[in-house]
Amino acid sequence: GEALSVARANVEQYGLETRIRLIESDLFPAVPGRYRLILSNPPYVPHARLAELPAEYGHEPVSALEGGPTGLDIIDRILAAAADHLLADGVLIVEVGEAQEAFMASYSALPVTWLEFERGGGGVLMLTAAELTGYLSG
Repeated sequence: GEALSVARANVEQYGLETRIRLIESDLFPAVPGRYRLILSNPPYVPHARLAELPAEYGHEPVSALEGGPTGLDIIDRILAAAADHLLADGVLIVEVGEAQEAFMASYSALPVTWLEFERGGGGVLMLTAAELTGYLSG
């Protein structure tokens, strides 16, 4: 798709062909193996908020922004499948942005670490493979 074309152009521009392998997949089905790090900035804007976004967001396709009624549609899918794609010492980092409150309500028993940034911002969580596996099996 278009996103993969942009990614391919960026890889070529920065000469990273030997370090980055691009895979087209709807989350994990076409992704082989297990990884030490899974990093995601999925769509997380609740549907009702789309019309309120600043004009510059209009340059993004809606599918890159909309996360369903609560903002958690894609995040739910990532959490359900990520453990099967992480190494035992792996880490999952996901930006949930403004869906953080909905996330905390839905996953109150999940032992996430909320990352803090030197220059501000938030809504980014970290889970180890063990934490995620323990939650899913409990």
